Amino acid sequence: MDRQRILRAAEGYLHELPVSITAFPSPRSAGGPRDYFSEGDYWWPDPQNPSGPYIRRDGMSNPDNFTAHRHALIRLSLQVPALTAAWRLTRDPRYAAHAAKHLRAWFLDAATRMHPNLQYSQAIHGLATGRGTGIIDTIHLVEV
Repeated sequence: MDRQRILRAAEGYLHELPVSITAFPSPRSAGGPRDYFSEGDYWWPDPQNPSGPYIRRDGMSNPDNFTAHRHALIRLSLQVPALTAAWRLTRDPRYAAHAAKHLRAWFLDAATRMHPNLQYSQAIHGLATGRGTGIIDTIHLVEV
């Protein structure tokens, strides 16, 4: 019942090159260019100590936090399932080949692959270079 929606999306994704986290370096990350990095949403500079550790403002997302890796992962979570579904519907090898191209860029190619950890996810300036709660960032991998 979603055939046309899936094929329309997949057709558009055929023209998009893979973009992994290596395309978005963050100077605030304690890791390297292949390390996934994100910052805790509710953490802000302390007005009393602007250069010190961030403070928590529950429920208030800091718009200045680094989110490029999260957005790249969300992009992957839309593209690969659509391309895969289009291949399943049509058996057109273009869709499978392009999905594989994205997966290779993210997880296999030495120059662009992501390290297989979340050591630097959900970092908090001045408090933590990463936290275990960073696993929430990868909810989008379920779709992939």
